[in-house]
Amino acid sequence: MLHTNTFGPYGCEDFVDAAYGRTTANGIPHDGAMAFYHRLAARGEGHSRLPAPLGALVFSKGEDGDHVDISMGNGQYMSGGVQGFGPGWGDGTNNQILPSANLGNWHLVGWAYAPWSATGL
Repeated sequence: MLHTNTFGPYGCEDFVDAAYGRTTANGIPHDGAMAFYHRLAARGEGHSRLPAPLGALVFSKGEDGDHVDISMGNGQYMSGGVQGFGPGWGDGTNNQILPSANLGNWHLVGWAYAPWSATGL
């Protein structure tokens, strides 16, 4: 899915759901990234400092709304909907690898293991 426009410019939740074999019905709903993180954090599963381990969901917030990425565990993040917050950014596709969780006007809120992954059970 990387380097494609599979989910459109606002598809960060769809990208994460697809990567974990989920849909918006049993994963993260559309425009639901921050509410999803807050539910995990309320259960004691949220973390506010980087680095985020491989496969962790990384949540950020900016002027344009909320965002969720997948940590590659090396300071980089797989992200869907990239062009939604900066048309023409990076390689010009919606799904690409980002060099930071705090890109542009986006600022880290926290990270959590995906609750449906082996590390999140």
